Amino acid sequence: MAKGSVINLDFHSFTDPGTGARVTRLTPPEVLCHRNYFYQKCFTQDGRQLLFAAEFDGHRNYYLLDRQQRQAVQLTEGAGDNTFGGFLSPDDRFLYYVKNERELRRVTLSTQEESTVYRVPEEWVGYGTWVANSECTSLVGIEIDRRDWMPLTDWQVFHTFFTKKPRCRLLRVDLHSGKATVIHQAATWLGHPIYRPNDDSCVAFCHEGPHDRVDARMWLI
Repeated sequence: MAKGSVINLDFHSFTDPGTGARVTRLTPPEVLCHRNYFYQKCFTQDGRQLLFAAEFDGHRNYYLLDRQQRQAVQLTEGAGDNTFGGFLSPDDRFLYYVKNERELRRVTLSTQEESTVYRVPEEWVGYGTWVANSECTSLVGIEIDRRDWMPLTDWQVFHTFFTKKPRCRLLRVDLHSGKATVIHQAATWLGHPIYRPNDDSCVAFCHEGPHDRVDARMWLI
């Protein structure tokens, strides 16, 4: 399927027997669907549209669901979307996401026009969730040395990757110019960077790994 394709969805509602709450399933159970990471913006400001990812054609891509029209518009296409890290801009004009662990891309929601904001250097791999500041003028992300990188396919690999002490770096990317600046680098698995709200001088991140092996998880810089 191509960007701009429209999918009609058949919502299904029922009443939860334990609480009496009305529950609505938005996507078909036979299609793998999920939303982005919990601290990334997924709703438009009016609450009408919802960003989610789905495998309607074999590739897991981004879609924007209009809850009133019960229709989803395809925003990206092909393989390689990081469908957990993408987010909507505060003005509801753009989707930002990472493609193939190599490119930070911006999609104009009204036209599906796509451009590359930043390209990860060949010797590094773009990893995890990249998060914008409050004004959406820059974001922070993690890159991992390609020589240390391995796909995290299961929890045993997760544990093994931690013991490798992969060389990681925390960087800031200007969303207007695409210029990247390294903030912190260490032979420690880094993850989950996020700006302090309305204060670009402070970034939180974590030391990633098995909970019983990480000395201190939360860090500020």
